[in-house]
Amino acid sequence: QLIQFCQRDHLLGFAASLADILVEPRFLHAAPLIAPADENLTKSIMYSVPIVPEFPALHAPQHLMSHSIEELGMGDKHIAILGATGSGISTALQAIALWSLNQVNFPIPNDEIQERLNAADKQLRPEDRAERVRENVLMAQQTRENMSISEGKSYVEVMKDEEGNKVRPTLRVLAPLYIHLDDLLLDSPEYGRIIDPAEPFVRALQSQVSYITAQTLAPSIYRLLEQGRALVLMDGLSAQSLGDRTAKLAWLKAFVSQYGDNRIIVTAPPAGAFEMQTIGFSTVHLKAWDETDKTTFLDKLAQYASRITVPVGDTRLQWLKHSRRLLLRDSIFQLVTLNTTTPVEAVTAFLSTLFPTLEAQTANLQRLATMQALQDSISLEKLVEDALAKQKAPTTDTDEGNAQKQRRIQIVRQQKALLDQFVKARILVRRRASRYTFANAAYFGFFASANVTPDEITKHLDNPMWDTVIQFANDKHDLESVVATLLNAPPDIDLRKILKPADWLPYTQSASWKAPYLRLLATLMLAPHQYAATRELLAAALIMSQDDSVLNVFRKMIQNPNADCRKIGALSLGALKDTDALPHLVRLLNDDSDGAVQVGAALALAALNTEPSLNALIAALNNHPNRDVQRAASEALSRFPTLGYAALFDGMKSKEPMVRRASIWGLGRLRTDWAIITLNESYLTDGEWFVQSAVVQVYMDVYEEGALGIHHYPATKDVEWLQKWTTKAIREQTIPNNRE
Repeated sequence: QLIQFCQRDHLLGFAASLADILVEPRFLHAAPLIAPADENLTKSIMYSVPIVPEFPALHAPQHLMSHSIEELGMGDKHIAILGATGSGISTALQAIALWSLNQVNFPIPNDEIQERLNAADKQLRPEDRAERVRENVLMAQQTRENMSISEGKSYVEVMKDEEGNKVRPTLRVLAPLYIHLDDLLLDSPEYGRIIDPAEPFVRALQSQVSYITAQTLAPSIYRLLEQGRALVLMDGLSAQSLGDRTAKLAWLKAFVSQYGDNRIIVTAPPAGAFEMQTIGFSTVHLKAWDETDKTTFLDKLAQYASRITVPVGDTRLQWLKHSRRLLLRDSIFQLVTLNTTTPVEAVTAFLSTLFPTLEAQTANLQRLATMQALQDSISLEKLVEDALAKQKAPTTDTDEGNAQKQRRIQIVRQQKALLDQFVKARILVRRRASRYTFANAAYFGFFASANVTPDEITKHLDNPMWDTVIQFANDKHDLESVVATLLNAPPDIDLRKILKPADWLPYTQSASWKAPYLRLLATLMLAPHQYAATRELLAAALIMSQDDSVLNVFRKMIQNPNADCRKIGALSLGALKDTDALPHLVRLLNDDSDGAVQVGAALALAALNTEPSLNALIAALNNHPNRDVQRAASEALSRFPTLGYAALFDGMKSKEPMVRRASIWGLGRLRTDWAIITLNESYLTDGEWFVQSAVVQVYMDVYEEGALGIHHYPATKDVEWLQKWTTKAIREQTIPNNRE
């Protein structure tokens, strides 16, 4: 039943099974803990890319260091996946469930280099082919033996350590248990005065399965939890009101305290890192799709999906470019309804695809959405009471009382039939205790926005449930007074109030506040002494505004005397795929006086993802004097199987040792057979020690325990270099001695 649920409970569930169209979700972890400089060997150049989870379009095109589903099963046991509503975090959680049940796999795709080598192998005699395989195995073993000596260990010790690290259970040996937190009731009369934290969880599970399964489920679930053999998956924290979120986080803390031996993965909003870390969770951000992911998605849709016209040719290219500025949810709406231009039009057309009689039922859906906005869910009992209240009040007369009972029975049937047809159309979802919620935040916001006023919006600005309601309300109201309220609020260092209207920009076309607000964001971004993190946040918000005027802001930004502005401007032009900026980015790459700006220009060229931009990147790999730029080019090229892989393969044969060294960083991002064989050959045969040392670092990143899975930053007392620095600084009285 869980498999059936995951296969259909996604935005395109009406057209295809999730396993057929799924693109592997990847997860962004925090950058490595800062360490003393060591020839820049330990830090990927990609950690210089600004990551803004609330507005992911800035970092989405970059080939960021990320973790797979399998690696979520290593390291810390309790993980919170952070992502914006509409970014695909619910689908990612369902993908984890399917992966753990061996319903999906994500094999490394073949590439031209591997196919070329395979073709050459086929020309060999069987005995020669077997000898080649044996040589590769021996070469890999010799590489590890030599590295072991450099680490002061024997090969046997190293391999034993590595095997020891693999003892931890992976997700595929655990039993996945999925609930939505809307089904978790903490104040149900079913419970006694003192309850086990698992009881609300088990009740939520029972509500999602058939009656027969529910009757036999509880003992098995308790046994799994007590033995630590469960993979607990919890979704929907972002959909909770403020009061419910606080209560459910408190329950989650108690659940972890008692059943913490199980692996627990929870989805949470992008700004929820602190509250999740406070209750013992390590946090990762869901990686936004890049152009390669979206191309793979389109190819899978064309092969497996029904009821969807997949764009081709110029239309496909236009969607790929436009979708860069959209959350995943909104880009799918635009994909299914290609003739629409605004988010409101796209959602209307998408809902009409799900429910052909939408127009006739719009008033009912608006009424239900208003109830959910005010009461957190849609209650069948409340719908019945409201309907009865509009009819004649009951009297004490026996006949009239019986008639009233019959009316109630009839109204219950009518209201339930109404709700059931929306459930069947995938617009609503049935929850515990005869409650219902909208299946997607966009559906809820679209219908609930019909009857709200600016005054009501002002009252609910801090309620996360109302975020999508306010977004869609911009299509119906000019919210100038609401924006003024936010801009006049006391300033906060993270610009939380000022940036809230940035979420609304794509939903308004001609509001009076839009142009002045965009100018305000641009002014703050270009301020000479602006914090770097704030500048990145503002740039990301402007990119996702879907206003074409921001292109001019970024084009001027790359000419700014401030190096940080030039770097962010270059990355932003790459994110927007401004192909007209190609010569300007090449100029920054080759002529700018600041190395960080040159790296930013290289990464921007990769984000453009055109043949001329990739050729410029290949030239930088082979000829640029800045080693960081060469490394940036190499790591960026490792994302492109055609031009990129060939450039790295050729780079390893270069006569220039620095080109070979730079190419190693790109090969280290691959997991293909030919890349690993090439790394082994380089380590054993290259005569330059700094080329060999790069191979060592790559293998450390691949094999060492700290590079696999998700881990908290260590406590300060466990960081040796920090303790030495602190001791010295206290002795020299440059910092106070307040350790106690």
